[in-house]
Parts: sequence; structure tokens; C-alpha cells
Amino acid sequence: MARGNFLLTLFVFICGGVRAQFPCTPQAVLNPLDTWQTVSGSYGANEWAIYEVTMDLDVDYMFKTGCGDGATADHNTVIEWMTPVCTVIMSNDDGCDSARSELSFNSFFSDGTALWIRVRGAQGAGGSFTLAYRSIGGAPGQCNTCPSYDAQLFPSSLWQLTDSAYGANGCKVYRVFATAGMEYTFKTGCGDGASSDHDTRLELFGAGCIALSTDDNTCESGRSLVTWTALNNGALYVKVSGVGGSAGAFTMAYRRSGGNGSACGTCPGQDFNITPGANWATSASSYLAGGCQIYRVSVTDGYHYTFKTGCGNGGTADHDTFLELMDEVCDPLMTDDDGCESGRSIIGHTATSTGFVYLKVRGASGQEGFYTLAHRRSGTCITCPAFDSEVTPDSSWQTSSGSYFNDGCWLYKVNVEQGHTYVFQTEFGNGASADHWTQLELFDDTCGAITPGSWEESGARLYHLASFTGHLYLKVSGVGGDFGSHTMAYRDVGGVRDHCADVVPIEFGYGSIELAGTLLGATSDDDFVSTSPLAGLPMKWYAFDIQVPCSFLTVSYCGTLPPWSNTLDVLATDCPGDEVLTSYVPFPLCSDGNADHSFYPSAPGLYYLPLLYDTLNSVDGEYVISVTCSSMNIDAIEEEAVAPWSVFPNPGSDEIMMEHRGGVERRADVGIRDLLGRPVWQGVIATARSSVRTAAWPPGTYLIEIQDGMGRTAIKWIKN
Repeated sequence: MARGNFLLTLFVFICGGVRAQFPCTPQAVLNPLDTWQTVSGSYGANEWAIYEVTMDLDVDYMFKTGCGDGATADHNTVIEWMTPVCTVIMSNDDGCDSARSELSFNSFFSDGTALWIRVRGAQGAGGSFTLAYRSIGGAPGQCNTCPSYDAQLFPSSLWQLTDSAYGANGCKVYRVFATAGMEYTFKTGCGDGASSDHDTRLELFGAGCIALSTDDNTCESGRSLVTWTALNNGALYVKVSGVGGSAGAFTMAYRRSGGNGSACGTCPGQDFNITPGANWATSASSYLAGGCQIYRVSVTDGYHYTFKTGCGNGGTADHDTFLELMDEVCDPLMTDDDGCESGRSIIGHTATSTGFVYLKVRGASGQEGFYTLAHRRSGTCITCPAFDSEVTPDSSWQTSSGSYFNDGCWLYKVNVEQGHTYVFQTEFGNGASADHWTQLELFDDTCGAITPGSWEESGARLYHLASFTGHLYLKVSGVGGDFGSHTMAYRDVGGVRDHCADVVPIEFGYGSIELAGTLLGATSDDDFVSTSPLAGLPMKWYAFDIQVPCSFLTVSYCGTLPPWSNTLDVLATDCPGDEVLTSYVPFPLCSDGNADHSFYPSAPGLYYLPLLYDTLNSVDGEYVISVTCSSMNIDAIEEEAVAPWSVFPNPGSDEIMMEHRGGVERRADVGIRDLLGRPVWQGVIATARSSVRTAAWPPGTYLIEIQDGMGRTAIKWIKN
């Protein structure tokens, strides 16, 4: 089963969590400029300093607590780049001097996005620091100095042009990521569209801004040309300026020579490395006649990958293109010519292993030209109101199957009737199945998310009480972006029935369900045996086929307005009612005057709930109530001395640590419930020691159930 991706989700959740000891809010706003700036601060143990920074797309930013430029710290620091909800995007510890940090990155958020920079002590240490920070490629001064730059260039095999201008003593600086062995040429004259209206000077810098080459007037009178063969992969910086500080406008032509773009070679001689993500990304390039470009693509088992030179999402070409996909040993997988618009191509591939594949882009019949390759990694998850399947539940169990790739989903359009209760499940029998962990989400007819009034363990079962007649949308997806196939079982349980013999039982386990209907029209025929004190009273009935041991079954009338004055405290164990269970009503009552009635079924089975209609009571009529089956008697849960798993600290606060006593790495399914049996966390652990963040949980008592290949461990855990 493809359930391992849940661990990544768990890792992000734990690492991106927020400590509860200190507020996660910014204390100042920083505005990085194209020169070094500093800000000083301090904090105590387990505290930190957070700064808000407005960032722009494709701008480089640097933050450090050491390595000069005014940056210092008197303790071991960690610098973190975070979202405004305190999810860590990137961090650095000890990257700069001993126990100092340096964090640099290229912002991939849209212009004007406010993000956070956090400085904290490693292992919760307190102390003082001076944070040095700057932007590179942000708002420049009159003339940038390497490594600052004004624009990024992407040279390819055919000549490209960029236009610009500057004032007196100004300049323009361009950054290029170079590939070892490739030759790069930049010029402001000598044809191919290059020109200048003044005497220009070109300067080329390498990594660390080391001067590589300079040229003035090599190309026509007052024009310049510089060529460089890259020795290493890395950045090159090209500076264009006026000789003697003169001002003017120019058009710089540039290109990259060599590689497969000049004369098409063979796989695995790649030109580029790409790792497609969940969003569309592009790579623009070109080739000469008879040339090509070869991409080495990082792929992961189970994901679906799409590559195209047309059909939107940034994919383009000015000529007839041809795509070829090869496996990791360069054997062909598939090809496409003209599959996407006239003369454009598209390939879709589902990875069957994790590793690399190779994609070749070339012109049909050896044509030369420019193209932009659009690529993404995806599942197949359409957007509501589009749907994959339409179902209409009836009173019998039905099934419908679907499948999807990583991060994908299957969307059902479900026709419903007002007042009816529906159940959908991908586990728990009745034909339901899945080869991965699934989660169910429900949307109304306008595609707005419905917060379920019911819940069920592992998210693989969902109940819904329809508030209108029409259609809903149900999404089935994998937990943590997991993928695979499923068969969903579904059923219309119906509304309230007059006679207990007519009611359709509702199958459910640990969880809750909402019920709604009206008591109007209830009769007293055949509801209880003649010897019962309830015989002859008008009733409406529900039945529950409880499939798990319920420690207690709670019928809640809380929130039913106006309050009922005639709720029954019985649960019948047969039909017509003969033997009954009597409820326990906890105090205090609900604030609205209603009550919760808790029953204690001795075993799984069929139970009948009667609702009494008082014809003389004006408040009887429409109602919504809930029924909950809870899984535990918390007072009976104690950790066995020889249990293979231990949980600590207990009591605890912000984190639960689960450890195998033998230090053995073992896969285990973990479920955590609160005192009412409601699931609060479920997942998989695969190491001898794992943790779960609990800072957001309310104080109280929880049951932790760990199931591995050796058995089940149940431990009571208390949060302070």
C-alpha cells in the first residue's frame, strides 16, 4: 500500500508547528535594500524574535547572525523563513561561523507577499544577536554591484535580445546560471539584433564576483563583445555600462553555445535538470537546426508527469516540435508530435519507480526554433462543480469505484433528498475498500465546504443529513496526498419512520451522526408490547446497527429549540419494544434546557431509539438530534508494565513522544481519541521513537492506541 507519504505530512506538521511558550507574532518590520542593514534583539530561554518582511518574486534575500557585515550573536542561533501561520519554509543552524547562522534564498512568492523571519536560540537557548540582512536583485540603486543584479537571463542556442537604458554613471547588471563546458556570448553590436547608441563597456564576473573578462570597442566602433566558456556550474554576472559614465540605450544579444543545442547528442547527455512540482513551471530554450535539448527529470513513483510545448500553462513553440521520453537507461518510453495544437507536443507519464527519466525536445524534421516547455507533477483532481461520477443513493448498499494519482482525488456528484441521512465509506465493509488511506470531504451544491455534523474514525466513513433536496459533491482523496484505487460504498438510510419494524438500521461504529425529522403524524400502533408502560404512546423510530463495542451511546438533544419536555430515556433492544436500556443523564443539563442521554449497550447489535410525540405539547415537531458511540471507558485504561510502547512525558503539554521500549524500528498505526471517543489524530509511525505536536489540543485526558505487528497497546495520556 502506498501509505508512506503520510510520514512526510506528519514531518511537515511537526517541524512546522508553533511552540506554545512564546507568541508567534512579528515584533518589527524589515525592508531589505540592496545594501547590508542590521537590526539587534534579544530573547530569553525558549523565546525568539520575529520580523515581518515584504518580499518580491524572484528576488534573493540574505539574513545572517555571523560572517561579518555587522552580524553577531552571543549564542548558538537558528534563522527560519516562515509563513504568517508560523509554518517553517526554510531554516539554517550553524551555517555561518561557529554556532552562527546564514540563510539565503530566492523568493518564489508573488510580489508584495508579507513573510516572517524568525531568530531563535538552538535548543531553546536565550541571548542577544545582531541580524544583518539585504536583498540582491531587489530595488537597485543607480548602478548595481555584483552580486546584485537587475534581471535574470536564460541563454539558449539561438540569439536572444534584451533592451535597456541607464542614466549618467549608471549601468545594468544581469545574472546568468551557467553550465560547465558551455560557451556564453554577450554583445552590444556586431549584428544579431545587438546595438547601442553610445560607447558601451561589458564586464563579466563569476562566483564570488571575481572578474573574468572585460571588453570595450571589440565589436564595431564603441560596441562590445565578451565570450566565456564556463568551467563550473554556477552564476555569471554581466555588467553593461557607458564608457566614461556616459548615458544611453542598448540592445544586448546573448546566446549559449555547445551542448545538445548545437548538434543533438544522445541521452544521458542532458542540458538541464528539472524537478516538476505540483504547480505548472516552465523552461525556455532553443536549438539550432539539427539540435535538441535534453532534460533529466527527477520523478517519484506514483506521480503523474505532464510535459508540453503548447496548450497553455506557459507551453509554447514557434515551430513544429517533437517530444521523446526515455527511462533511466535511455530506453524509449513514448513520443509525441503535434498532440497539442498545430505543431505542438504533449506527453503524460505515470512514474512506476523513483529516479530519473529523460525528455528530449527537438524540432520536427530538424527544424530550429524557440520553445517554452511547461511541466508539472500532478494527480487528477478536478474542481467542483465538475465531477468524475454521479450517484443516487437508495436504501440498499451500492458501490462506485475510482482511482487517482498522487495529490489527486475522485469527485462524486451525489443526488440527495431533504431530511434523509446518507452514509459514504471506503472502509468498514459493504463492498467498500481502498488500497491506501483515504479521506472524505463534502461540498454543497455551490461547491462550498460542508463541515460534517458527524465524524468517523480514520476519515474513511462520513454521514450526512441532507438539509435540502438537490445534489452535493463528495471528494475522495488520499491522506497526505497518497494515491491508489478505492471502492466507495454508499446508502440512503432514510428519514425517521413511524413503526420500529419499518425503520432501516443505520450501521456505524465509533463516531457520531445527526438525525432530523418531524414527529407530526406519529401513531401508537405496534410500537411497544402491550405490557410496556409505553404501549399506546405515539412514536417515531430510528434503529442503529452498532458494529463495535460502545462504552456508551449518547443521544443529545442539546441545541433542539424549543426545548423538549418529553424526551424518553430508553433504548429498545428489540421490536416491538419489550426489553429496554435506561439512560444516564449527566449534569448539568444543556444551557438550553435539553439534555444528553447516555446508554450502555452490552455488546454490538441492533438497537431501537423511540422518539415520543406529545400531541398536547406545542413544542413537538421539527428536530435535529445527534447520536454518538464512544469507544472507551477511560478509567479502565492503564498502561501495562510490559507494554512494548511507552508514552512520555505523561502528563504532558506540547508534545507526545512514543517510543518502542526495545528501541526497535517498527511500523505502527496510531490513533488518539479524546474522552468522548472523538478522534483527534491518526497516522503511521515507522521509527523506534516518534512524536506528535499537541500544543493546539485542549487540556484533558486522551487515549493513545498503538497497533503494530506484535499487538495493540492502549495508554491513557493527560495533557496539562
